[in-house]
Amino acid sequence: MTWPAGPAFAFLGLLATLAVLSAQARAQASASLCIVARSAAEGLDPERVRSAVDLEWRKARLPPDHRIVAAPAPEACPPGSEGPSALLLLDGSDAALLGPAGATLRLDLAPAVPVDRAQDLARRVVSLFATEIRRGHASLVDPTLEAPVPPVAQRGAHAPAGFLSAGGRYGYQSSGGRHRFATDLEGGISLYDERLQVGLRVGFEPEQEATGSPFSIRSMAVPMTVLLRGGGRVHPRVLVRGAIGVGIEWRQLAASVPDRTDPRRLSSTVPLVEAELETAVVASDVLRVSVAGLFRGFPGGQGLSWEGRTVYDPPRLVVGLALRLGVLVRDRRQP
Repeated sequence: MTWPAGPAFAFLGLLATLAVLSAQARAQASASLCIVARSAAEGLDPERVRSAVDLEWRKARLPPDHRIVAAPAPEACPPGSEGPSALLLLDGSDAALLGPAGATLRLDLAPAVPVDRAQDLARRVVSLFATEIRRGHASLVDPTLEAPVPPVAQRGAHAPAGFLSAGGRYGYQSSGGRHRFATDLEGGISLYDERLQVGLRVGFEPEQEATGSPFSIRSMAVPMTVLLRGGGRVHPRVLVRGAIGVGIEWRQLAASVPDRTDPRRLSSTVPLVEAELETAVVASDVLRVSVAGLFRGFPGGQGLSWEGRTVYDPPRLVVGLALRLGVLVRDRRQP
């Protein structure tokens, strides 16, 4: 028995059409996403984001042929697939999905609760992939072009930021009253992902007992120091930095002496040098908690004598500890 020529050609044409459609479907089904973290805020580490995208992909019932990888840098990403491919850059709490003309999607996830950030980002990313797959677009990123770096990545963690910290300080002095307590306020500029900071610190040491002599002597001080701090990260959330500083300290003594009914007051200004070793914990995108061991030296200072007897000897060296709470202020208005 022979098939009529017309139906045979129609059947072969149908098979060819199905083959072409199947190939197109396979090409569209293949998709890839490369995740690069320049710095990761809490809840946005690459592995967590990768797992969240994979989960959202399955929930959206998109074709299973996809590849999601994490890479240390854009140039380390594997070649794009035949279907939609994209580069997802994470920079702190900012995320950018790159397309041929720049950022297809840019999000600031700082307002979100850290535990929800990865899933929120994954939903937006998978939604865009679903749109591109249904439209049959070849790619979100042109594989022949170098991936553009969005402004959020250019400013990133390495862009200048402001910082402000407040803390308490304890010092043990060589003389002039052994134990001293003070508060400090510091503000300045932070550079290179907080590896370098330049700041101005103003302190206040309230009036405290200054000596154990028979005379009642109390002293107060207001130091002002310019500091240069530098170091690096030993962990994504831990910074170890050293600092040096120079400045001045204004002091005032109130001494009760036998022949005066009112205290005798002496004021002076002395130079000071500071050095410290600080460990800072990145508690959140903006909050920092740090502890520092410190050394302070005073090349000069005014003492107090009475009838040839030294009743107050100004301190020359101070060692101590400081506990600080700080905030990092980035410019969110930059494009």
